[in-house]
Amino acid sequence: MAMLKTITKNYRDRSTDSFFKFSFYCDRCGKEWTSEEYPFVHGFGEKLSENEKRAKEILFRIDHDTAFERANLEARLRFNQCNSCGGFVCDECFAMEEEDDLCHDCASRKNSPDEQNE
Repeated sequence: MAMLKTITKNYRDRSTDSFFKFSFYCDRCGKEWTSEEYPFVHGFGEKLSENEKRAKEILFRIDHDTAFERANLEARLRFNQCNSCGGFVCDECFAMEEEDDLCHDCASRKNSPDEQNE
C-alpha cells in the first residue's frame, strides 16, 4: 500500500506499539493539529514465534499506513489550501479574498503596491 504524501510540509508520527497518532503543522505559522488515536488492535501473546513476529510487523505496517492516510485526509479538512502557493494553512493564516482563497503571505504579496504595478 503506497502512503499518501502528507498535505502539510511538516508532520510528526506520534505512534506507539498500541496506537497510531499523527500531528500536522500549518505551512505558515507551524500551528499543530493532532489526529485522534487509532488503536492497533491485532493482539499477540507475550512470546511470539518468528512467524508471529513477522505477521505482527506486517499487520502493524498495514494498520500504520491506513491510519496515516485517514489522519492525512482528515487534516485536509482542518487546513485551508492557498490557491496561489498551494500551501496548507490554519484558519488564522488564511485570507478569504473575493477572487481567491490565499494564505496571508500570498494575499499580502497580491495586495502590495509592487505587485499591483506589474
